[in-house]
Amino acid sequence: MISEIFQFIPKDKDIWNENLKDIQSLLEVVDDDSTPYASKYKAIETIKSTIIDINNENEDNETLIGILECQLGITYIDTEEESIGFDTLLKGTEKLQEHKNLLIYIKALQNIAVVHINRNDFTNGEECLLVTESLIKENRLKQQQQKDTKPLQSLEIMNYFYQAQVYGLMKNVKLSSGYCLKTLQLQVKLKEQFVYREWCKNALSVGDYYLDQFDFDRSKQCFLASFQVYRQMIADKSESNESSEEEQQETEANIYLFIGKYFLRFLDTQRAISLALNNQDVKVTEELKTMVSQLRFQRTDVEDLFPDLGDLNQVSTHLGYKVDLFKVQNFEQARDIFLKSQHFLNKAKKYYQLDGFVTEYVDLMEMHSDLYKSLLAFEGNPGRQVSIQKKRLELLEPLVKELNPQYYFSALQTIYFRLAEINGEISKIYEIKCSDMREITVYNEFVFKSIQYSKQFLANYNQKGQDKDAAIRDDIQAYIVCKLQLAIMYRNVKGMNKLVHDNLTMALSVFKSVIKDIEDHNQYGDPTRFSTEMNLCKEMIKLLPEKINFLANKI
Repeated sequence: MISEIFQFIPKDKDIWNENLKDIQSLLEVVDDDSTPYASKYKAIETIKSTIIDINNENEDNETLIGILECQLGITYIDTEEESIGFDTLLKGTEKLQEHKNLLIYIKALQNIAVVHINRNDFTNGEECLLVTESLIKENRLKQQQQKDTKPLQSLEIMNYFYQAQVYGLMKNVKLSSGYCLKTLQLQVKLKEQFVYREWCKNALSVGDYYLDQFDFDRSKQCFLASFQVYRQMIADKSESNESSEEEQQETEANIYLFIGKYFLRFLDTQRAISLALNNQDVKVTEELKTMVSQLRFQRTDVEDLFPDLGDLNQVSTHLGYKVDLFKVQNFEQARDIFLKSQHFLNKAKKYYQLDGFVTEYVDLMEMHSDLYKSLLAFEGNPGRQVSIQKKRLELLEPLVKELNPQYYFSALQTIYFRLAEINGEISKIYEIKCSDMREITVYNEFVFKSIQYSKQFLANYNQKGQDKDAAIRDDIQAYIVCKLQLAIMYRNVKGMNKLVHDNLTMALSVFKSVIKDIEDHNQYGDPTRFSTEMNLCKEMIKLLPEKINFLANKI
């Protein structure tokens, strides 16, 4: 881009031409790792001496100096001298206000944006990138007839990339994903050299965004595109392909993980809709209505996000499963989606094993458990419902022994909560048929397990080295739900009078404690929050004492 300077050099200044050619050559050198910036340091000195020579002339060479200062600032930043580079870029761009169409100006402004972003000044970073985006569009219109548009296209790719980054940091997921998608599209369109694994990773990130929007069609295109580029990575035997076997395996596992999550999310969405329509457990909230209205799959009006990668529907043949979605109306249809999700989650588990990938492995096991939960909504037989819930226990219970609480405290908290919930749900199924002591004993086993895991979850808030009240405030929803679950399980114990009496007494104590927790929380938050839980607790506090006294008289 410094080549743009030659048009501004007077014809009688051969020495300047020579200096600039030297600078150009030095900037193209790739130095050894031992002295990574040697050539750039030489370029910096040559640029500085050339600026001095030009300044010594009496003629107006402000544009010439502006270009050199922009290149000097960029080179400073390339050598990790950010502060002086930033100041130099500001001076250089100020001199080029009449020549904003120059590529060196655009690149300089991009570098200024990056420094702003690195300093957490996202607003100024965003403003700079919006300016460069506009300048790039103007230049593109002017360069349509030119053969060499690659420098401008490279700037455009980098601009989209930076915009994706800054909007991500600003928590604007929509804009961040949009610019990330533009980056990916332009890279494959221009056949620009890119890092395969990073492209795949970013495509899955965009797919995640569409998944959160319940746009299953576009999300599918993203993971199919990622899989297509992964196949190119495997096939590419050239020296430019720097991906190791380990990186290829990780990329493959991440794609399988995403596809497993994709089918899980679809089945869970269908579960929520089914429960809502049947008026079970889930309220038909405005959020759910919005979700149903936005649900999109198997559409014909969705544009190809990655037309330059060919027919992505053909890619699915290499996955072993056809990627098609349909409205789930019965157990068999739900099971079809379930098996697809399970297939890809299991393939991901082959890479993300407990030994070496603890966090990823735990996440996978939780996803697998959630998959069974989504299937459960379509199973009407109580016996098979219990079998499905026990599958969830088989996935999660071993983790309690395998995870070190010192290092995986948060993961264990989640698992305790889930295990308490699952055992509680199983007890509800068994409660229907508690007609003799044997059945009551089986029922109580799950009630007591739910109590055990609830107590373990709640006990973790008493860990040394943490502020208990602050920890509860940060996690108030889960804390109240689990404590209420504990009280309900105590209340639901069946059997001999003394056993029931003792557990009802415990239930009463916990219900009272929940009321205090809610009142304490509501002093600082929404006073109407947890109103349903509060009403239940108050009702139990009225009813339980009479029942406790009745049993006490019988003991």
